[in-house]
Amino acid sequence: MKKLLLLLILHFTFYIINCYAQQGWVSQNLNQILTTNNLNSICYSSNNSGWIVGDAGTILNTNSGGLQWFIQSSGTDRNLNSVFFVNDYIGWAAGDNQKIIKTTDGGQSWVNQSSGTFRIRAIYFVDEKF
Repeated sequence: MKKLLLLLILHFTFYIINCYAQQGWVSQNLNQILTTNNLNSICYSSNNSGWIVGDAGTILNTNSGGLQWFIQSSGTDRNLNSVFFVNDYIGWAAGDNQKIIKTTDGGQSWVNQSSGTFRIRAIYFVDEKF
């Protein structure tokens, strides 16, 4: 009886673990679809709106929660190492050679800003003013 009870407990334990492991993840191979450049950072401002930045000024955007991705023009060929958006419209990307770019229209256009720091690895803002 003890062996049967132990087997049932183990069975249900592994069943529960397998039921909840990695649910909701979908494999995407963006490099083959949109770019061959390295992708370095991702930021979602909401459930649907997200951006990825990478080498050679690569910026990808989704408005479908990652189901579809589109290339955005960054206006730079420098590597972008980090991206951060405070909402669906206002965000920054930063990278090598003092490069910081800002958008206020969801990435449709980007404006250059200078940092004075040679390489920026990560960028974060608490709101659109800071």
